[in-house]
Amino acid sequence: MEAVLRKYPTTYTQNMNTVLVQEMGLVVMSSELEEEASGILKGKIPGLLMKKSYPSLKLLGSYVNDLIARLKFLQEWYDNAFLPGSKQKCARKYTIPIDLLTFDFEALGDNNCETPPEGSVFDGRLSMG
Repeated sequence: MEAVLRKYPTTYTQNMNTVLVQEMGLVVMSSELEEEASGILKGKIPGLLMKKSYPSLKLLGSYVNDLIARLKFLQEWYDNAFLPGSKQKCARKYTIPIDLLTFDFEALGDNNCETPPEGSVFDGRLSMG
């Protein structure tokens, strides 16, 4: 490798030398990554992804379509059900008309909250004023 570097030094002006040196000695892919790439070409879900994902026996294409549909569902649920549901829960708990409730946000800074702030949708308490 050192002999090749001396004979064909890697410089930005010599593209072929750069490619030659990389092809001779630079390990671009580990065996694990090569195995993952081979699996993707066969339509399998990569193992690295499955470690962080929900269980699925689908092929990669179907899995990606399913994942996109799940993410869309969760976003719609968050946008259209979670926040209104939180208002409804609070309105029932304190027998207040839901139309009188609004959301208010308070930036807590970098504090690491171990318990939900009082009056938040997560603790079920209401702060009136």
